[in-house]
Amino acid sequence: RQRQMCIRDSIIGRYSISDQVNTYVAWSRGYKGPGFDVGDGASGAFTEEEGGLPYVDAEVPTLWEIGFKGWFLEDTLSVNTALFHQSTEDLQTIRALPDGGISNLAIGEVVSEGFEADFTYITPLEGLTVTGSMTYLDVVYEEYLQQPELEGKDFEGIPEWAYSLIANYDYQVGDSGWAGFVRAEYSWQDDKNTSTGATERTLIEDYGLLNLRASFTSPSEIYSATLAVENATDEDYPYWIGGSTFSALGDNDTSSQYLGLDRTVRLTFGAKF
Repeated sequence: RQRQMCIRDSIIGRYSISDQVNTYVAWSRGYKGPGFDVGDGASGAFTEEEGGLPYVDAEVPTLWEIGFKGWFLEDTLSVNTALFHQSTEDLQTIRALPDGGISNLAIGEVVSEGFEADFTYITPLEGLTVTGSMTYLDVVYEEYLQQPELEGKDFEGIPEWAYSLIANYDYQVGDSGWAGFVRAEYSWQDDKNTSTGATERTLIEDYGLLNLRASFTSPSEIYSATLAVENATDEDYPYWIGGSTFSALGDNDTSSQYLGLDRTVRLTFGAKF
């Protein structure tokens, strides 16, 4: 029987530079309990051996964060930023096996460092608000006992850079009581590789997606109609590339691609009773 102490803590320090701007420093530690490998990698034969199924250690993430939040331009512009560093000991995950099965395991240590910022701007044009966000994220294998050749390499499936912009315009139709909004949403992400070891065939190049929405609501707010166009530019992109089932037959040159939706148009009518 395995026993481990569970400790979760957090410390936050705040300092107000002015009524509109404040800064903070935060430290926190989490905990995810241990478990057992019940995947295909854990043969039923283990149940007959001393100790039973393979043991997966508890996951312990530790986070440092420093940032500031503030209002500017006569309280029309809100800006939030943060720098962070997170070390996760014994990251619990699932990994594919060469024979096509899966195994539950704990990676010794994964380190994440990055920067994130977001803003909201209430423009001089009544009803128009612009929001945006940007993220830089660097995630690496610091310790990986099962595959030491990956230590120092990038964690798979995570783009380094990403940003999004949203413009939303709320309006009234004269004095009729009808109201609505028009919104444009654009998101972009950097290249990412979806395989452990960053093979060329699993590289997904950067792409951006544009979504458009428009809506009307009746004066009583009982009836509404919304027109939405997802992927308005009809971008052709895979959001994940993984191993093929043919690999179990010895074919390591094929892969499975999971493609994003083509341009999609939806018209939705609503009524409250």
